[in-house]
Amino acid sequence: MSDLKIIRDRLRDFDKIERLLESIGCEYIKEEQRGSLITAQLPEKYNSPNKRSVQVKMNTSLSSVIRSRGDFSGGSIFDLISYIHFDKRGEEELTKSLYKAKEYICGLFGWNEFMKGDK
Repeated sequence: MSDLKIIRDRLRDFDKIERLLESIGCEYIKEEQRGSLITAQLPEKYNSPNKRSVQVKMNTSLSSVIRSRGDFSGGSIFDLISYIHFDKRGEEELTKSLYKAKEYICGLFGWNEFMKGDK
């Protein structure tokens, strides 16, 4: 099983999405649809009044969207972190920052076992 899948499973199974979103500056984080969706407002720097703009589906891939941003129509939880926290834009930049997002998530939760090996 790949590290990314294990990390996604841990985020979902241990209810870590709310803490992750909070750590990157999102506000008004809440569960909806009987826990199958987590919504939040973008960090203050985005000047978005939409309190449900950031959405993470609690499915196996943790699909994510930012409803108020046309340049992020969907992606993984790692793409979401790269977009919001590391200000990455476009598919190429998001792909290149995958390791950085993984490193951020693992550092936040102390999952150091995933940080071995080559970048």
